[in-house]
Amino acid sequence: MAGSRYNPCVAYIQSLYAPEDSLLKEISESLDSKRFNMQISAMEGKLLQLLLKMTGALKVLEIGTLVGYSSIWIARSLPEEGRLISIEKSEENYREARANILKAGLNNKVEIIQGDAALLLPGLGKYGPFDAAFIDANKTGYPLYLDLVYDLLRPGGLIIADNTLLFDSVISPQPPQADKSMWLAMRKFNEMLADTTRFEAILIPTAEGLSIAIKK
Repeated sequence: MAGSRYNPCVAYIQSLYAPEDSLLKEISESLDSKRFNMQISAMEGKLLQLLLKMTGALKVLEIGTLVGYSSIWIARSLPEEGRLISIEKSEENYREARANILKAGLNNKVEIIQGDAALLLPGLGKYGPFDAAFIDANKTGYPLYLDLVYDLLRPGGLIIADNTLLFDSVISPQPPQADKSMWLAMRKFNEMLADTTRFEAILIPTAEGLSIAIKK
């Protein structure tokens, strides 16, 4: 939803329902344009909070910490005994995220693991079963992440995935030449999530696309 943050309607809704506190503003303002556009918006953060509270989530898995902005929104939705396990591949982002989680006073709820999610996810069964998972990482990895997350979620567990429309490019019958692998991966991910034998799901047409599903 990064591209729609400057829309007057979005600004109005965010000011009423998802205002950022000083720490969240500080994190956003500290990012260069590339990482800022990789980060979820405040409205998406509030949506994550509402969904997690509605499902009573206690254990949440996040794939793609970036610098901890989304992790803070998630962790603030959890009760005191709640737990967020978040995976971040970039060592630089990992260090920033840990510092931001500490500033937020959420280090008792959040554990960030540095490394490749494709390699780490198979070993996370000891933390599960998870009540929910948020996917916002390397787009070409989405199909694999979904398969691995499926085994870590409890029945009825929630899956939320960002960027699943790829700014509408995913609906094109032909892949854009520059992002063919991303287009193929996201098309496959969306088809996997539409499998009604495994999930109850919907794709919300935000600027980037936000998928929400329940594991059957």
